[in-house]
Amino acid sequence: MWTAILVLLIAAEFSMMMVYYNTVLHAKLLSQLASHSSITVEKVMNVMALISDLSLAMSLVVLLQRRRMGGFSSTSSVIKLIIAYTIGTSLLSALLSLMALVLVIVYPDSFVWLAVDLLVSKCELPLFLA
Repeated sequence: MWTAILVLLIAAEFSMMMVYYNTVLHAKLLSQLASHSSITVEKVMNVMALISDLSLAMSLVVLLQRRRMGGFSSTSSVIKLIIAYTIGTSLLSALLSLMALVLVIVYPDSFVWLAVDLLVSKCELPLFLA
C-alpha cells in the first residue's frame, strides 16, 4: 500500500516536471517563464518535490530501521550510516524545495527562485540513488 502511494507521488512529481520543462522549451523569451501558468506549474512542482522527498526518505528510514534489528554489529553500523546519509540528503533537498517555493511565491517576477531550483535537482539525485 505504502509503495503504491510512493510510486504515485513520484509519478506525479515526474509528470509535473515534464509539464514544466515543456513550458520552458516552448518559451521564446526569458520573460515568458515568468508568466502566470509557468509560475503556477513551478509552485505545484516544488510542493510535489517537497512531499515526495520527505515521504521517500521517511519510508526508507523506516524500512532500514526494521531491517537493522539483530544481526551483526558491523551491518548495523553501516545501516546507521545509510540512515544518516538518507536523512541528510532528503532534508537538504526538502529545504531547498521549500526555499524555491517561498522564493517563487514572494518574487514571482524575478528569477531568484531559479537558482535554488537548479540546486534542488542536484540534491535529489543522491536521494533517489540511495
